[in-house]
Formats: sequence, structure tokens, C-alpha cells
Amino acid sequence: PIKLINPWYIKTKPGWSCYITAPVNHFGCPFTIMSGIVDTDKYNSLIQFPAIWNIPNFDDTLFAGIPMAHVIPFKRSKQDMVCRALTEKENNNIEKTNFMLGTRADCYKNSIRAER
Repeated sequence: PIKLINPWYIKTKPGWSCYITAPVNHFGCPFTIMSGIVDTDKYNSLIQFPAIWNIPNFDDTLFAGIPMAHVIPFKRSKQDMVCRALTEKENNNIEKTNFMLGTRADCYKNSIRAER
């Protein structure tokens, strides 16, 4: 493991945190940030990014502009979660959706996805 020095101060409004993770859909990077959450409304320092080096004996240059991390702010809130078996209605809905996805072109875009 290594730590990447982050030169930016990340501060959010009260009640907000940041999810920090490796760049999404960015492949080929010689390191991978270890994902985590920081309460950036209360943490008053620079955040160091722990990472795992992916390439043994790496001997090259990391050029300016290489994506290091994605920082995704979110509002904290208490969530009540329930873990249970699917109801018959929920299972039927899943089967119906899977059938539609498998038999109709553009089904997700035209029938399921929220309007854009």
C-alpha cells in the first residue's frame, strides 16, 4: 500500500460527506485508490488517498493529469433497511422486466428509464 498526497482541501456543507474511490471506468492506471468515506464537513485537513500499486517494479513516469480519484459528495441521512425474501409480486415484476429486456430492443430506454 502507498499513500497519494492530495494537495486539495475538500470541504462540504454540514451534513455532507464524500465517497472517495478509484476513477470509474478508467482502466490501465498503475495504482488503485482504496475506497472510503470521509466526513468532509468535519474533517479539517488534507485527505491522503491510500492506494494499492498494481504494477510490480513500476519504473516509469506518471504524467500530470492522470486521474487519481473520484470524489463523490453525498448528504448523510439515516436509512432504515430491511433484508427479507422477495414477495411473489416482486419476483413476478423481476421476471416480467427480464423478459422485456431479453425480447425488446431499447426496452430500458423506452419503457423503464426515467425521462431525460
